Amino acid sequence: MSRLGQLGLAAALGLLCAPWGCTEHRTMHDCPFGIVPGTREPGERCDDDVDCVDDAVCFTGTCVGEGELRVSLAWEVHSDFDLHVILPNGHEIYYADPLHSTGELDVDDCITRCRDPDGTHVENVYFGANAQRGEYRVFVENFNGWRAGDFFIEVAGEGTRDMWDGRLPADSGARSQVFSFVHDPP
Repeated sequence: MSRLGQLGLAAALGLLCAPWGCTEHRTMHDCPFGIVPGTREPGERCDDDVDCVDDAVCFTGTCVGEGELRVSLAWEVHSDFDLHVILPNGHEIYYADPLHSTGELDVDDCITRCRDPDGTHVENVYFGANAQRGEYRVFVENFNGWRAGDFFIEVAGEGTRDMWDGRLPADSGARSQVFSFVHDPP
């Protein structure tokens, strides 16, 4: 039986350690029933959050890092769409500059070729507990222009939730409109 099946069976039997506070999948390793947390790293396929390691969630079938703030991009055409996130201080996180003291690009699909040409592709930028407060700007670039296609962006964080979608033409360097949100957790 799969781990998900075991989890469902345990839930149906009321065996998820509720008295000990380990009903949330990331702490089930403390349960006496042997259900362990996820093992899939950011960039690996998943069916649900329980498949992913600590501090990661399942976004459109791929584990991605999650912290105080997460900006995730998904698209389905075989083309290299790139996520760009501009922080309140003006620093830009994207494929050529993937690390910043407060965040990082941890998933970058379709660099030279797509991992699964017929599947959903993902890029993700996440920020730890010290995410900058203020206005963030986000846009998507069709880096190689192989194909036109639709995209979806999700922003999730403490006190922050936004979603946008759009379409990029099959032109190398084509950019979406710039989307913005304010991160100001309670």
